[in-house]
Amino acid sequence: MAIQQSIPSKVPFTKITINKANIFRMMYFINLLGAGIPGFLLVFFPTFAESYVLWEGQDYATMTLLGSIWLSIGIASIMGMIRPFKFLGIFLVQFLYKSIWLLVFVGPFIMLGGQLNPAMKIIIGIFIFLVVEFALFVRPKDFTHQSHA
Repeated sequence: MAIQQSIPSKVPFTKITINKANIFRMMYFINLLGAGIPGFLLVFFPTFAESYVLWEGQDYATMTLLGSIWLSIGIASIMGMIRPFKFLGIFLVQFLYKSIWLLVFVGPFIMLGGQLNPAMKIIIGIFIFLVVEFALFVRPKDFTHQSHA
């Protein structure tokens, strides 16, 4: 049985019911698109991915390392779509590394006049979306949820 949370709506005497398992499944699906596919490209087609996923001139070892991490997030996300509460740890890892990356690298890079390619803008948008979604929906009790949803 999935955890459901009632959130008061703006209409008096009504409630909106949210199925957390389905929200997590959506987050895993976004992970698959935003991390799994770019990770696959970086690992198996690094020359192609260099110009579309990262900045040109990136070190091959760094690209394939990042690609391996993102691909593993994509694979874990596939498993998370099946068992949403069992793989929540992947969101915690992402929340931490994305927050650090946005604060330490992206913010100063943009403030100093750095230009991001379109793919990086999309990836950063997905990062911000997932960080906000994690902060809004994931609670410590979700990590101990015993459901098989």
